[in-house]
Amino acid sequence: MQVECVDCEVTITDIAAPPVLAASHDSTSLPEVYSKHLLCEIERINRGFCTHCSGRIDPRVEEMEDPETGGLEGFLNVVYECHECGDEIHTAVGAAVIDHPAVVSLFHDAGIDLRRTPVWELDPLFETPGEVVGENPLRVETTVEADSEELRLLLGEDMNVVEYERRSGGAEGTDD
Repeated sequence: MQVECVDCEVTITDIAAPPVLAASHDSTSLPEVYSKHLLCEIERINRGFCTHCSGRIDPRVEEMEDPETGGLEGFLNVVYECHECGDEIHTAVGAAVIDHPAVVSLFHDAGIDLRRTPVWELDPLFETPGEVVGENPLRVETTVEADSEELRLLLGEDMNVVEYERRSGGAEGTDD
């Protein structure tokens, strides 16, 4: 299933959905059902599983340079490659942090339930470009904003959060 922006026609996601999703739900509930499915798939990716064969995946970071990206040139793209089937899964840096406790807390405090909000409405997560701030070891920084709060996250080469800082009265912490 492919979700595109109605304004600029940029593809937001094209992660496959099993036919049973459409067959077992009425058409009015499909966007909500697909969003829940997409969130589950993102969580599988974040835990190191291929969405096609459940094989082990490893991430690498690439800068988007394709003019077809609808103005997203310079944004970082995380590419997960499967060791078993060879498939590649492309995500925004924000997808790597969507279920991190500090991110969930930030959105919760802003009145946004990540379990109920369609993934394509989470602009603060997916419209942050990310920046490589270290090469050896790889470190990627991204900042997420919700309400008047800002959360800076530092990701390691496995795209897991190694450090975060919440500004405007939030908490600071380190993850191992």
